[in-house]
Amino acid sequence: MKFKTKIIAAIFLGLLVVSLTSCDIADALKNYPVNIPYSVEFTATGSNNSISESQTFCIDSSDTFQEYKDKIKDIKFTEISFRTISYIPENLQGDVTITLKDGNGVILFTESITGVKASDYVTTPYKITLTADEIQAINQYLQAVLETQSQICFTGSFSIDITSGEGNHTIKAALDLVFEAGTEL
Repeated sequence: MKFKTKIIAAIFLGLLVVSLTSCDIADALKNYPVNIPYSVEFTATGSNNSISESQTFCIDSSDTFQEYKDKIKDIKFTEISFRTISYIPENLQGDVTITLKDGNGVILFTESITGVKASDYVTTPYKITLTADEIQAINQYLQAVLETQSQICFTGSFSIDITSGEGNHTIKAALDLVFEAGTEL
């Protein structure tokens, strides 16, 4: 009789544990992360020793964001990299400065890369490493804009102080950003 009571108690306890954790499992299946990649291209041209370009862009215009926009509960920054698409002259080299501002014009980060050969980042992008404070500033901006249901816009700027390469200079480059959105089915 004691054996049957122990088996019944074990089965009851097992069912109780399964029923309590199944809600967590079901909730976890309803929530999933979605990567939102976004690329913005810059073309800087000139014959001076310094050329630059700025672009304002809104990540909520991306196809991925649009697909999940009604399901997005939160969004955070994941990574950013810089790459060269094309350049003239062939030996173009200089010191690159990349800046990202939020939609209100507040600088979120500035990255300076010295001695850049334009050819170095055609096949292998330069991954920009941000500080914890810079990442936190981006994430706070993202969440604040998401909560007000406004457009999530940034202004990116790119400049190069040319140290090598004669004549007219043209560089077409891109910033590749990835954001992660927490979505709910």
